[in-house]
Amino acid sequence: MEGMEFNAFDCGQPFLCPEQVIAHVKEHYQLSVVEIKPFDSYDGQNFYIETVNVEEKRLPYVFKVFNSALNNQTPALSATNNVMEILKQKGFPCPEVIPTVKGDLYQLQEFTKLTPSVSPGVLSGIPTANICNLKSVSEIGRVKDTFAVQLLTYIPGVTIHDLDVLPDRIFEEMGELLGRMHLILKGIKMDYGCLKEKGDNSPWSLVRLSYVTNWLNFVNDSRRVHIVQSVIDSFDRHVLTNRNRLTESIIHGDYNDGNVLASVPLPNSKDEIRVSGIIDFEHICYSYRVFDVGIAIMYILQCKVPDTDKAAMLFLRGYTKHCQLTQIETDCLYYCVAARFAQSLVYGLYHYAKHQDDYVVFSQVRGWDALEQMWSRGKDASYKCWNVQ
Repeated sequence: MEGMEFNAFDCGQPFLCPEQVIAHVKEHYQLSVVEIKPFDSYDGQNFYIETVNVEEKRLPYVFKVFNSALNNQTPALSATNNVMEILKQKGFPCPEVIPTVKGDLYQLQEFTKLTPSVSPGVLSGIPTANICNLKSVSEIGRVKDTFAVQLLTYIPGVTIHDLDVLPDRIFEEMGELLGRMHLILKGIKMDYGCLKEKGDNSPWSLVRLSYVTNWLNFVNDSRRVHIVQSVIDSFDRHVLTNRNRLTESIIHGDYNDGNVLASVPLPNSKDEIRVSGIIDFEHICYSYRVFDVGIAIMYILQCKVPDTDKAAMLFLRGYTKHCQLTQIETDCLYYCVAARFAQSLVYGLYHYAKHQDDYVVFSQVRGWDALEQMWSRGKDASYKCWNVQ
């Protein structure tokens, strides 16, 4: 993985269409798909599918396709599956990997780049929210690539990002969930080698923040370029020089409001919106615990609530019910939040320039303002707003 360039993710973007997913699930899981639709995904593909078993019972799953640039990380994928299994055994609300009929928890499978042979909206009688936007078969039908794929249980709920109403309690519960997960991950005994290599070399790892400078040409505002460069310098000075004093652990790596689910009560129900689970463990690695906390706060500061600082404060209150940050972790937290802002915003501009994907637009609209506000007021003022001692 060492030296892996970010544009490898672009080169390895999956291109499966619903027909291929349906055929694969039928062959390797002996499940008949009756409904399929894509979920948003940054550099991979996720499909929601509903299947029927022999008793005609509908069962929902998520079919996940990994970026082919990650194919050399199959040991890390196996380790990730082990971590998820341990979390599930501990009662943690996360997906479970479904084995194929041969017992495989994932497969490396070659696919040809195809376009569906039917009109968008209907697929062999199966309703679908969208058909992959591909070129004609004559142009790309011979292109092939190999992708790691797996089937996961579907956890019902709505992502916090997609909720129209965000009660304060949600953020505290979001913090509690991460704190609980960190406690479990702290006690896992396994060979961390492949997950540590992933944490040291992934372009999304905060330890590789300086790699962002290779993509600053996508930032057209000189003031914003200066802020990103300032964030990188400060992160190097305050965080990387203190790496040997930070708590190491398996971390989620992408704990954000798009990967945390909430249960939404039915109309006229007396139930309340509550956090119900966490998804997308693709970025699991062995790194520094405070990175997870900083990443989470960064996304919270972009949430659609009147007072994002209060939301961050509530998140930290929930987290510290289960895990206490050390003094050096507390000192580094501000710079970790800013580092993830820099990564998300710069890589988002690159991704949008290549794909015109609306999935990244939201963070561009709110993210720059949030970063500029936090960075201009400084660490002490931010900590006061977040009630960080």
